[in-house]
Amino acid sequence: MPRSSQALISDMFKNISRVREASHSTPTLQTQNNHHSTQSTLTHQTSPINTSHYKQTTLLSTRNHTTIPPSTRIPLHTTNTYQPTPPKPNMKKPRNPYKKQPKKIQGIQTTINVSHENDFTWIGTKICRRPQSHVRFWSQNRNGINRWNKFKNFAEEVQALQHLEVQFVTYTETNLNAQNTFIQDQLQSVVDEISPASHLNMSSTTVSHASESLQFGGTLSIAQGPLASRFKSKGREKYGRYSWMLFNGKNSMLKIYTVYRPVQHTDNTAGDGTVWAQHREVLLQNNIHIEPRTHILETLASDIKSDRENNIQIIVVGDFNENILSTTLNNFFTDIGLTNLITTFIPSPPECRSYFRGRHLIDGAWGTPKVCDAVKNVGIAPFYYVIPSDHRPIYLDINVNKILDAHDSTMLPPPYRRLKSTIPKRVRAYTCKLSELWFLYNVHLKIDKLEYLFDSEGPTKDNILVMNNLDTKISELMSHSEKNAVQ
Repeated sequence: MPRSSQALISDMFKNISRVREASHSTPTLQTQNNHHSTQSTLTHQTSPINTSHYKQTTLLSTRNHTTIPPSTRIPLHTTNTYQPTPPKPNMKKPRNPYKKQPKKIQGIQTTINVSHENDFTWIGTKICRRPQSHVRFWSQNRNGINRWNKFKNFAEEVQALQHLEVQFVTYTETNLNAQNTFIQDQLQSVVDEISPASHLNMSSTTVSHASESLQFGGTLSIAQGPLASRFKSKGREKYGRYSWMLFNGKNSMLKIYTVYRPVQHTDNTAGDGTVWAQHREVLLQNNIHIEPRTHILETLASDIKSDRENNIQIIVVGDFNENILSTTLNNFFTDIGLTNLITTFIPSPPECRSYFRGRHLIDGAWGTPKVCDAVKNVGIAPFYYVIPSDHRPIYLDINVNKILDAHDSTMLPPPYRRLKSTIPKRVRAYTCKLSELWFLYNVHLKIDKLEYLFDSEGPTKDNILVMNNLDTKISELMSHSEKNAVQ
């Protein structure tokens, strides 16, 4: 044989000897005998090596003149046993989407703002029985009047205020469209049912695209009781941003303004439909490029100055969305001759807020010096007192007789009467219904009996009581007949 073949054969035998040495060093199986079964376990994690496989691999490698080192050979017929990886420490369990997850408990605030301590306490004079010959005023930001079930909640609120002897109610931010006739008729019917001799006034920004019942902002005023007998006229500002009511007296008149000033915004931050955006739109349509909050104060000052020239006493109430204790706002009202009624009768008010998410008093009341002299009580009620709202109400007891005169004024002006001789159909319906009720309740017989008692006994205490009860009953019959005729 040639020398190269001998060298090749010698290399082959060397590889075979290496394989034998490797097979002798391979771990063996250890068998454990049990009574019912035999279980084989490996002393190491490797399985026995098939030497025939190594021989075949070595022969193939020798033919290709290559040698596979033992460390890189892959044994066949290995037993792969699954061993799960141990869980990592602090590993979170997978979330079960079908299981209700517990809610995270937020940390309880331990620090209390000073202005929050007085949220549910009275500031000023706590409301009590109305003084005689005084009119009680109630001013509050309503944050939207509920329209559910034909304003049922609103009717309950008006009745609750009647129990507090309130005769003049002012609401701001009613979120109602005052140009919507359906809303006007519903509110008027609700108020007439509760207080027949009352007067209602509404206002909202006169934007062209507002036709639905919902419109942010707006004001509402209700005059009832003895104050309603002095009513002369009502109206709203040119752009519908605030409203007013005028009451007649013998020597002078009283005008009450209800104002809602929008929150500070810019063209970039004001959302669609916000009060600031409505005011901005109306002003731009009339080529007025003044900031809305500034322009509404300028317009109000102009109206008040013209009223003061005509000897009209002024009361201004509402939400100004600015600290009423600030010098800027008070200087504005001082320049037009009005006094802050809150600071006058509550000289050092504690740090408090009138808006639940605010920090300052932003609802206020101002009046002329004559009005200030007639005020007896001023109080700021706690949050959610009588009426649920995020603003605190303000009440004032004012002696209107000192402002106007000691007796009621003349009859209601003809433009505001619901029964007119120019509408014969209503007159006939009224007289027919009143005649029916007059006969039903024997009013003629009761009047004759009352005349006999006065002639025989005179104006005794019992006879006067009977006369007053009969007068009240006749007024109710006339009011009911009037409603029946107007429907």
